Amino acid sequence: MTATPRGLCERYTERLYAEMRDDAKRTSAYEDTLRHLAAGRVVLDLGTGGLALLAVMAARAGASRVYALESNAEACEAARRTVAELGLQQVIEVLEGYSTEQPALPEPPSLLVHEILGEVAGCEGAARCVADAHARLLAPGAVAVPASARSLCAPCSWPSGEYWASLPNPVLSPPPGAALKLPRFPREATLAPAQPFEQLDFGSATAGRLAEPQHSRISFGLARAASLRGLALHIEVAFPPLAEGAAPRVSSADEGSHWPTVLLPLPQPAEVAVGDTLVVEAEARSTDEQPRYSFHVWLQRAGSPSQPEALGCLCYP
Repeated sequence: MTATPRGLCERYTERLYAEMRDDAKRTSAYEDTLRHLAAGRVVLDLGTGGLALLAVMAARAGASRVYALESNAEACEAARRTVAELGLQQVIEVLEGYSTEQPALPEPPSLLVHEILGEVAGCEGAARCVADAHARLLAPGAVAVPASARSLCAPCSWPSGEYWASLPNPVLSPPPGAALKLPRFPREATLAPAQPFEQLDFGSATAGRLAEPQHSRISFGLARAASLRGLALHIEVAFPPLAEGAAPRVSSADEGSHWPTVLLPLPQPAEVAVGDTLVVEAEARSTDEQPRYSFHVWLQRAGSPSQPEALGCLCYP
């Protein structure tokens, strides 16, 4: 199994689907949005999963037809069983395969729904899949749920020993250099507010830009003295506005989120002081066959006229 989006499709299990379903804030955001948008529409669900959760939501919200795509053969069969058990076969058609290889559908959907978002927003291939769907499968002007997602980074110290011991698989000593996926990452470990390095807008008007690499130079003013250990990455997901104008938002930083935070450790810790500045040059290549992210990190000491100190290049995955 590989870390490419196609390889990741094979890793999903009933437990992972249940964790996604049981992420109450995320699931409510999808359900509220589909209840507002799906009635009377033809819907395309990318990566429906074994529970066909979003397809079922769309059907129950009054969609006229739902095409639910799933590339994992086992999950596809589970989705078909779920649809049959719920008596929704006349509305939901489950199709096996990758969306980028799917021929034109009998009716072009006017609503796209998906949750092919990883712990970094684009790492499961959402940018490529959504851009392709808008180009080949969807009706012009199709609405996307979610509307957008973005990935953010923040400098961080090491969480406390109590945190490591509290993990489902307790960690006595975190492995040096390895990217870590951490649930319930303590926000008090961050040393400055998070800033975005990847922005994915899934609407039809902006889908063409999903294919473009993204580059950003970010400066963090450090708010306290600490041992700087790396960058913490998390995502934020935005949904279309509801009837009352509010637009639901969810984040992997939310309590109870099924998405972990990614911690990218520096090669060596750096002792920092209040007023120091961390500079990060980030590149996000979200539509590569293997989406890749790189972060060149420098430290500028407060009041120092010397050149910033290079702390290393961090990559994900």
